[in-house]
Amino acid sequence: MITQEIIKQFCDQCYTTRALYKEYSYLYEDNKERLDLLNKTARDFFLNFQGILKNHILLDICKITDSATLGKNSNLTIKYILKEIKQEDKNNLGLDELSDKIHKFRKCIVDARHKIIVHFDFETIKYNKTLGGFSKNDNEEFWENLQEFVNKIHIHYFNSPFILDKITDCTYNAKDLILALKKAAYFDQHFKNIIHSDLLEEEGFEYRNA
Repeated sequence: MITQEIIKQFCDQCYTTRALYKEYSYLYEDNKERLDLLNKTARDFFLNFQGILKNHILLDICKITDSATLGKNSNLTIKYILKEIKQEDKNNLGLDELSDKIHKFRKCIVDARHKIIVHFDFETIKYNKTLGGFSKNDNEEFWENLQEFVNKIHIHYFNSPFILDKITDCTYNAKDLILALKKAAYFDQHFKNIIHSDLLEEEGFEYRNA
């Protein structure tokens, strides 16, 4: 049986996944200067972090679009909601059609989930196989369809919208990180002749022992 708490938990999970994607996009997709800043600061670290974020986002999308059950256990997924919601409500909200559109994107990434992200499939690694792939348009359509699905069920159960990008600024942590790196880069650019190690060892520096 679907309850308000179940709908809230599902919508919150979708928000978390969307927030991670927005932070990923802000850090790695929108700005060449930002990429240069990350590479010059700690290239390997931010490259590894990019892979971690990407895998986490794809895994979360697959979890949202998994089957309603696995063995005897239920999964909190789109298909679970479709199974439990009243047929009349499902039809009125057009949820089946939205689900089909969302799960179309799943087909682009599910092989990578099964054979690389969750498991190290021997044949895939041995022959360096490329699994799946999607266009920028496919990606944008997925998020638009997920937003519509979440919004419709939230309005139905709470009489209020659930706008993934407007709950809070999803990228504020990433923005704070970039701001800190920009400050450090500015310091390096304008104070090249100052011995950094001496400044960083001053007793008044708050993070001297960090």
